[in-house]
Amino acid sequence: MYDILLYICYGYLQWLPSLMLLVSIAASFFTPDSASYLPTLVFGAYIGWIYLRYWQSKPETKLRGDPSDEFAFSTFFPEFLRQAM
Repeated sequence: MYDILLYICYGYLQWLPSLMLLVSIAASFFTPDSASYLPTLVFGAYIGWIYLRYWQSKPETKLRGDPSDEFAFSTFFPEFLRQAM
């Protein structure tokens, strides 16, 4: 039971940053003041990914960043959005 719950939660949590970004973008179209924050949200999410992918230090492996294919930018989005990325 715990394994199934963990699998379901992980399935949703892995896309949480991208889903929150998409919700913020959608909300900026309906609220007049939040459109000014839109570039900060988009570029902040992208720069955060660049940091984790290329610059983050990992002392246990002595590598910088995460070179795995599972950490590609498009993997932060659900399958139906990956073609757009």
